[in-house]
Amino acid sequence: MPANLPPQYHAAYQKYREAKTIEEKLSALKEMWAVMPKHKGTDKLQAEIKRKMAQLKEELEIQKKKRKGTGFAFPEKEGAGQATLVGPPNSGKSSLLKSLTNANPQIADYPFTTQMPKVGMMPYEDIQIQIIDLPPFTGDEVLWWQREIVRMGDLVLFLLDLSSDNLLEDFENIKNYFEGKNIFLVGKDEKKEEEFAGPARKKTVVIGNKADEKNAMKRFEILKEFLKEKFDLIEISCKNNTNLEPLKELIFKNLEIIRVYTKEPGKPPDLKDPLILPSGSRVIEAGEKLHKDFAKNLKYARIWGSVRFEGQRVPRDYVLKDKDIVEFHI
Repeated sequence: MPANLPPQYHAAYQKYREAKTIEEKLSALKEMWAVMPKHKGTDKLQAEIKRKMAQLKEELEIQKKKRKGTGFAFPEKEGAGQATLVGPPNSGKSSLLKSLTNANPQIADYPFTTQMPKVGMMPYEDIQIQIIDLPPFTGDEVLWWQREIVRMGDLVLFLLDLSSDNLLEDFENIKNYFEGKNIFLVGKDEKKEEEFAGPARKKTVVIGNKADEKNAMKRFEILKEFLKEKFDLIEISCKNNTNLEPLKELIFKNLEIIRVYTKEPGKPPDLKDPLILPSGSRVIEAGEKLHKDFAKNLKYARIWGSVRFEGQRVPRDYVLKDKDIVEFHI
């Protein structure tokens, strides 16, 4: 039996995807539960929503204890996007977090130094992107919250050790573990996650660290031979700060977002605080981002950037490009 979910459900699901706090996620889940039809076709979805709500309520209690000095706190989403660092022990995730962001995690040459998620903000041009370093994955079972952070993130940064002869085996073990948990790592031209209860399809960038080590580039060529048709790959060295700027560009590209600036008629544009929208967003969606009621009265917009001439008048359904400037007219 088909689910036949109403538009209100999909709107609530979008709120869930954009939620930055546990309270906001719970509120969106409750709204999804309230508006969804209850019949045999939605049994699986009902069970999944109940499971998510139970997990988040448990986490909310743990977070309250954390504020009192103990427990684990789920990282709140910040910035233009959230990328999670996954990889085997000693791949250099903590070093990469430190190199890309303002974070100062514990770094050591022995495995499992990272026991809890570490968060930093990576500057990229005029925006900040959140990077979360997770405890290592090996292919064995991990705590539920470790998987959930990956599931809820916008992008996976899969870090591999180019000094190890086992890097392909490490990749397959961890990838297979995720697939066993209904989390699928996807790359070029593949569709990301769309449905709440279906498989989570997470856009992934594969990063080979320790490019300065002996025979590292030979191993990277082998890695590319197996993975380049599916994933974007890049070799880096945290030790020597090699290729970190190209990596930042790759992260932004794979987040599949655009920056849109706004201006009022007769005034200069606001270039300090862009709207962050999914690639392919239209003028009307930029208006809704500003205010849900604002878009109702929107007649047209003028665009500076991706149009044939500056200030060109465009309709509500015009597809925006990165760094477009929009002037709304109601």
